[in-house]
Amino acid sequence: TAGVIQQALSIVFGVIGAFALLMITVSGLRYVLSSGDPQKTARAKDGIIYSLVGIAVAVAAESIVLFVANRL
Repeated sequence: TAGVIQQALSIVFGVIGAFALLMITVSGLRYVLSSGDPQKTARAKDGIIYSLVGIAVAVAAESIVLFVANRL
């Protein structure tokens, strides 16, 4: 049962990571296309930062879950 849970959570965290990378790409494109507009540039930078934080949280969560699951 623990193997099935680990595999399912691995898929979930993989999807979260892929989505965060997609958001980084979209925010980077917005940054490039902002034409120097301070509001658009700030929104794009915020999107990149939030995506990086999301990746960090997903990696940390996966590490914690695997650590706990291996202890069971």
